[in-house]
Amino acid sequence: MRTLTHTKQIKFHKHTDEGSPLATTLTHIAGSTLSERTKAMIPDADTLCCTIKNINWLLRYWAEGDFPDPIQPEFGYTRSGPKGAVGYAA
Repeated sequence: MRTLTHTKQIKFHKHTDEGSPLATTLTHIAGSTLSERTKAMIPDADTLCCTIKNINWLLRYWAEGDFPDPIQPEFGYTRSGPKGAVGYAA
């Protein structure tokens, strides 16, 4: 399954470098002519990866009716601290 980043890299191949498609795309966005406000709204690679993992949990929930605990690194989140605050899994 192609990701949006992979599709962009195929479509605009002359603007991308070798390496991670996500890292390459984020680097190009950072150096683009977009406004600083717009650039600041674009999530970083860790947040995007967490979101993708969480979407995988959601698809599993809908497709299989499986209800695993979503707060685990496999699905993008962890608990930490004395009160068990939920945070992104790196």
